[in-house]
Amino acid sequence: MFARLSTGGPSTPSSTKVAAPSSGPAASEFSFEDRPAMKDVGPTQVVESKATSSSAPSAKGKEPVSAVVSTSQEKEFKKVEHTKDISQKDLEQLYLRKAAEYLGALPSVNDVSVQLIKTVTNKLRNTYTPDAKLSTDEAEILKNRYVFAIVNYINQVLKKTATPIKAEDVKKALQDCDGNILALYGALVGKSHLAIDDIEGITDLFKMIQDVLPNAEPITAPTISQVKPTATAAEFNPASKDPMDKLKAWPTQEKREDPAQHRACILKGVSGVKSINELQALVWGGRLESIAMPPPGSGFAVVRFLTPEACEKFFKATENGIEVQGDLKKAVVFVEKQPGPSSINDVMRNCIEGDASRCVRALDAEEDWSDILLMKLARGKGVGKREVDRIKRGKTARGRYYIEFRFANIYHALNFKKMLMDDPDWETCTISYAADPCESANGVHYKDEDD
Repeated sequence: MFARLSTGGPSTPSSTKVAAPSSGPAASEFSFEDRPAMKDVGPTQVVESKATSSSAPSAKGKEPVSAVVSTSQEKEFKKVEHTKDISQKDLEQLYLRKAAEYLGALPSVNDVSVQLIKTVTNKLRNTYTPDAKLSTDEAEILKNRYVFAIVNYINQVLKKTATPIKAEDVKKALQDCDGNILALYGALVGKSHLAIDDIEGITDLFKMIQDVLPNAEPITAPTISQVKPTATAAEFNPASKDPMDKLKAWPTQEKREDPAQHRACILKGVSGVKSINELQALVWGGRLESIAMPPPGSGFAVVRFLTPEACEKFFKATENGIEVQGDLKKAVVFVEKQPGPSSINDVMRNCIEGDASRCVRALDAEEDWSDILLMKLARGKGVGKREVDRIKRGKTARGRYYIEFRFANIYHALNFKKMLMDDPDWETCTISYAADPCESANGVHYKDEDD
């Protein structure tokens, strides 16, 4: 049939129209026309000319079949001319490079493996690209990390071959393929270090490379954000920030565990008292926090107890006043509670719970201390001197000598005790707090019980 169409003798009717159906394949799809080495295309051109002359009257407004055939053949010959001078190795590299570009351009899907392959492929290609934006030192550091990750995975993790791979071989392979991950994987498969059908091994290798990157970002599947409909003006109702809007009733007041109570009393009519020792003799019921002399020209003194219970006890015991024997006649001192409660801080709470008092005793003290030196030591130096009630000497029931320092304020006693314990002249003594005479007394006490 091919020979008859090529000769075109008088046996062919002039009315016969030779035209390829529109649904049939193009001439370039036959096997004998796809061979790149075929030089003789004369018969085909004859068929084209015959088809052109016979189909011109019938194909009005459509492109002739011969034009389609000629265009297809021109494209095929251009492809052959473009690739005939490229070696098979370079052609393989071209295909692998194109495939790596396709990997780097994979769309975002809900698959962590795909995201991992895409990220590592782009990282490698960007590092080995000649026009990379990285500096020479930064690129070299990244290349060394890639080599380390690949060698460590093959030799330490996978251990597929008995012969370990060398870092120089991996570095050369990466350099030759310009960071093409597919070309690198093909080279490793060719050396029997990896298997081409081991998908899990491919993913593990990519994870190893990802982990050695500086500031490696976690590979997560992309999430699709859902667009919420815009609320209308009628639906938009801003929440009130005022807590009173939602308050239906006033909250009940919680009971305090340690409410402030009265701890201070005022002594009226003590203008004749000359010292702290005489003033403290008019107070009993418990340990004192402080006791102060009345200001000049005033007959009012303030005494503060450690606990509210001691204050209440003293106040009830002196409802009718305190009878004091004067030089010429008797006098009465009246007691009132100081207005307003007195709070208790942490220092006072520790003193209440412990054995602290305004009296400090030095047991086994030396007996040759003079009263002047002891008073000077008790008052201290500087502007804020300590106010001393009295200094008492004595012996215990077992005959141990002691010196006791009594102050008008418990804070002065706390400070003095610490100073005395740090003084080397008193290091042989046992320093402790002594009982407050206002706690042990049951009435007016000008002298102690053991005096």
